[in-house]
Amino acid sequence: SLDNNYYYKVKAYKEIDGQIIYSDFSDVKGTAFPPTTPAFSIEKVGNGVRLSWKKLAGQEGYEVWRGDGSSSDSKVIADIDTIDYTDKQITMMDTSGVEFYYSVRAYRTVDGVKVYSNLSEFQKMTINDEMEVEVVDEQKLGTIRKPTIYAYGFVDYGESPYAPPTPSKIQIIVNQIPGVDGYEIYVSDSKEGTYNLVGETISDRYDDERVSWFSLDNNYYYKARAYKLVDGDREYSEFSDIVGAAFPPTTPSFALEKVGNGEKLYWKKLAGQERYEVWRGEGSTRATEIIADVDSIEYTDKEITMMDTTDKEFYYGVRAYRVVDGVKIYSNFYFEMIKFE
Repeated sequence: SLDNNYYYKVKAYKEIDGQIIYSDFSDVKGTAFPPTTPAFSIEKVGNGVRLSWKKLAGQEGYEVWRGDGSSSDSKVIADIDTIDYTDKQITMMDTSGVEFYYSVRAYRTVDGVKVYSNLSEFQKMTINDEMEVEVVDEQKLGTIRKPTIYAYGFVDYGESPYAPPTPSKIQIIVNQIPGVDGYEIYVSDSKEGTYNLVGETISDRYDDERVSWFSLDNNYYYKARAYKLVDGDREYSEFSDIVGAAFPPTTPSFALEKVGNGEKLYWKKLAGQERYEVWRGEGSTRATEIIADVDSIEYTDKEITMMDTTDKEFYYGVRAYRVVDGVKIYSNFYFEMIKFE
């Protein structure tokens, strides 16, 4: 249902000597479906410009957007949970000869993250000397809103989650814009580099499957623009914001060694790896606590020398990651157990 949030957790398992051994559950993560896009009406009232709409499936809150002179330069002017909004700021502005563009999008919140509907179609309003309002559907203007996109890298692990992964595709998700005829997708291997057309789509997804071009050691950057066909020619939106994507790095396989000041973990740097998280856990809890975040290929756990380890088992885990646009892209975990006498 669009009106519900849904929550998931996962636990891993491994068969050892005929016995199934489980990890702890992952953290609980929530998700939700994008709510219905609101359809609004607009009118001039005594103290401003009033927008109103009906509450539809999935909607919890609303953002009201306004652009002064262009829909592409629009910004949020209100974040509300009611089904109408009066823009009083406009009465304090010089409206002579200015076109104002309004839109509304709904959202719902799960785990503190807003899940948005599409922006409703922008409506243009001009105010003449008699303060009369002209509302025009944006699709009649030839003005196309720029798309919003997301990009995710996918890999194949073969038969082992510890083998070097093979890049399979980067999937581009496009938030749909009503009335357009398609989207052009552009890519570069540098955020500030030259972008080349890689493909087109009319759907909300495009798969870049040029596997021979991909590398675990690179980040890839995408942007898109929407177009409409007008008398056989393409009219374009502005480009979307640039988004980055990367593939999960190779899982680090480490060795354990007792040293004078603790337990030393060490590994080799492999494809796609930039930094490493080191985790530790006691007994059947597996590795549940992160104890280090390093860019080296070794780490010595000195804290364990100050713990009561008699007749206890400790698990260590290491996972690698790389960063693109401030987001960490993780490898799988690799675990080892050490038992103290």
